[in-house]
Amino acid sequence: MSSTTEPPASVARDIRYTRVYRVRESFARDARVAQKQYLRLTRAFIVTTALAAITGGLLLYGLEAEEDPGRPVVSLLAAQGIQLSLVVLEALCLAVAGYCGYVLGELDPRSRWKTRRLKTEEYRLLLASRVLELGHAAGPEDFCSAGDWFLAFFEGQLGYLEDSKDRHHRTVSTLIIFSGLLAGLLALATALTGFDNSVVVVAVALLGVVAPAIASALRSWGEATASKRRAKFHEESWLQLMELSDRVPAFEAALAGHDLDGAQRFANQVFRVLRRDHEGFASMFEDGKLDELDSERADEE
Repeated sequence: MSSTTEPPASVARDIRYTRVYRVRESFARDARVAQKQYLRLTRAFIVTTALAAITGGLLLYGLEAEEDPGRPVVSLLAAQGIQLSLVVLEALCLAVAGYCGYVLGELDPRSRWKTRRLKTEEYRLLLASRVLELGHAAGPEDFCSAGDWFLAFFEGQLGYLEDSKDRHHRTVSTLIIFSGLLAGLLALATALTGFDNSVVVVAVALLGVVAPAIASALRSWGEATASKRRAKFHEESWLQLMELSDRVPAFEAALAGHDLDGAQRFANQVFRVLRRDHEGFASMFEDGKLDELDSERADEE
């Protein structure tokens, strides 16, 4: 396949190409900004909420020291300086979490990210189709160059989907491993509860506060990024594009024969797979939508 990244000069200068290109770039910039804002605010909200839960639990241990001052696990936390520090830290965490939650609700960067991303992909496909049409109108040589550009576009989508599915699979695996470790530590803490040892008692108490908060944070992050769903959809789309690779020779034959309809048939097959992937992206945060799309895809196959 080709590695051409620029369309023919006659196409690149055509206002029908440049207009679509500028619109797509504008939507792409907006989508990147919204994505970064959503992930940054969500990450801050999850982390500060977890820290607030941990400090709140430690504060309760400190209060219990007044009733049972002999317990080593709470004696240090009962100190006035430690209690004041925990109160300040909890207040700061709650303030940051409240700010992030308010901004997420008012600006709704998640919805903006989705809508701008879908517009970006819509115009990307329009741009790819436009290159073939304008190249064909410019003559056989430019049509072949436009076809080379389209094959580079095809390769780029394959590479993106492969990298994306691998990245999201790694994220899911990491979240599962850490969640499993926390579950194991909690089980160990439960088993050691009866031991009358100051070190064990302290460790068990801390685990009882920290582990649930971190586990909840990991679960929330997994839901916010929807990595499991994205890995599934990107993998299916990647496999379908790989199958279309067998039809590249027919596409190249259409280019050689100056056959726009034949070239567009291959392009439309590629577009169909990518549009399904975009639908998966749009539905990845909506419960039940992914199952509906899976059923539709199975019916079509």
